[in-house]
Amino acid sequence: MKEIEDLWRYSKFTVMKFVKGTVDRGYILGGVDDIMATLDEHIMNLQGISASRFVEPFKNSVYELEKDLSHMSEVIEVLCLITVLLKLSGPMP
Repeated sequence: MKEIEDLWRYSKFTVMKFVKGTVDRGYILGGVDDIMATLDEHIMNLQGISASRFVEPFKNSVYELEKDLSHMSEVIEVLCLITVLLKLSGPMP
């Protein structure tokens, strides 16, 4: 569990400038597929740990970390939707 926590505590995300045509549209999150795969794997690992009969001493820590990673996953999904909308939308005023 400590390895999972440390990985996300010290992770850096790639943010890329997004230009459509000649118009600067802002920034988007890069490398999302790898991030989401790792997040999903860690969430599943934490769910397995929480199902263990030996989890009782760290049950709250496991629950909090799982909740934090799930929240991070939801935020990244929203950022992906925004990226799609940026790519599909017309010129900005």
